[in-house]
Amino acid sequence: MKSKSFAGMRCSIAGALELIGDRWALLVIRDLSLGLRRYDDLRASTGTPAATLAARLKHLMSSGIVERLRYQERPPRD
Repeated sequence: MKSKSFAGMRCSIAGALELIGDRWALLVIRDLSLGLRRYDDLRASTGTPAATLAARLKHLMSSGIVERLRYQERPPRD
């Protein structure tokens, strides 16, 4: 099913929906606001397929909603 575009509407909520995109992106934003930071953690929490999650994160970055921080390595595990 194709999503409806809200681009022509003069409403702040419609503008936010146009930026966010879809339900997967909204779940990603929720988890980021709750403190999840790693790709694997976001994927496990939302149940989003890998390709979908990568696409939504790229969309959110290009919209200026989220910022990507690269880490040198994962912290060592006990």
